[in-house]
Amino acid sequence: MIGDDRIFSWLEHRAGLRRLAHHPAKFETRSLEQNEKGAKFVAAFGQRQIRGFVGFVDLVDFSTKVAGKPPSEISNYLRPFLSGVLNAARRCDALIDKTIGDEVMFLIPEMSDDGGVPSVLSMGSLFECLCQLRSDLNPHHAFRIGLSFGYLFVDRIEGQGYKEWTIVGEAVQLAKRLTASSSVGEEHVLGSLGVLEREVDQTNFESILSTIAGFSTGITYVVPSVRAELKGISPYRRAIFVPKSEPCA
Repeated sequence: MIGDDRIFSWLEHRAGLRRLAHHPAKFETRSLEQNEKGAKFVAAFGQRQIRGFVGFVDLVDFSTKVAGKPPSEISNYLRPFLSGVLNAARRCDALIDKTIGDEVMFLIPEMSDDGGVPSVLSMGSLFECLCQLRSDLNPHHAFRIGLSFGYLFVDRIEGQGYKEWTIVGEAVQLAKRLTASSSVGEEHVLGSLGVLEREVDQTNFESILSTIAGFSTGITYVVPSVRAELKGISPYRRAIFVPKSEPCA
C-alpha cells in the first residue's frame, strides 16, 4: 500500500494501536485487548462495510501508443504519469490500492465519523491536483478519471506467506465503468463521478459535486440529461467534471 505517513498514523488510531488528539497529529501509544494485529488499514477498516470514494485513473489510448515499443521505453513513457498520480494521491490523503500497467486505483475512506477529514474534502483536493497534473503533462499523457462514492466492503485475502487487502462493492464496478466512458466523444471531460441511487440521494449528490468542483476556479460539473445504461450496474446518478473557460488552477 502507498500512502502518506499521516494517513497511516490515522489508521493506527482507528485500529486502537495509537491515540491521536486530532487528524493528523502526534500520538501516544495505546494498547487495546483483542486488537487485531496486522496491516494498518485492515485493522482499522477490515471485515466491515465502510463509505468512501474509489477511483481509477488511466491513460487514453495507452495500448495504441506503446504498441511495438520495448518494455524499457514503455516504462519511461509511464513514469511521469504514474509518479504524478501517486504523488498527488499521497499528498491528498488517498490510499493506492494497486497499479497495473497504466492504471491506478485509489481509495479515500470516510473518516469524518471519527473526527477525521471528510472524504469529500480529500477528494476535492485530489481532483484539483489531478487536473493540474493533466495540464502539466504533455498531450501524449492525456488521462481519464472515473470516480464513485458509496458503500464498500474491506476484506483480507490470505494465502501461504501472503496477506493483502481488497475492497469490493458495486461502487468499484461503477467507477471502473465510468473511467472507460470518460473519453468517448468527450475530450473536454476531466472526469466522471457516479453514485448508486439507492445509496446517495440527489441532494447529497449535488452537495458532493459542488464541494469537489469548489476546490478549483477552473472546474465545474454537468449532469447529463441522458444517462447511459451500464450493463451490470444498478440505477445510478452520474455527473461529469469539465473545465470552465479559464484553465484549471
